[in-house]
Amino acid sequence: MKTSQQIFNDEGYLVLENILTIDKLNAIKQQLIGIDVVGAGSRELLSETWCKTLANQLKKHPELSTILPNSSKAIQCTYFQKSLEKN
Repeated sequence: MKTSQQIFNDEGYLVLENILTIDKLNAIKQQLIGIDVVGAGSRELLSETWCKTLANQLKKHPELSTILPNSSKAIQCTYFQKSLEKN
């Protein structure tokens, strides 16, 4: 069985299920409700304190910390509103 690092190296991406708890997802959802989206969405969420905190928490997650170099940092956090009417 391949490790997360091997899958990431081979595929260029990695799918990790349940990396965030339902409570954390709900907290993120509450933060996003307050975002004033103009047009399709925003690429500027890292200017929000809660998003910077989330990025740092993810970097420290056991499954991600083994893949990401210590010097890695989030450079962009993107949010697009999607619906059945608008892709």
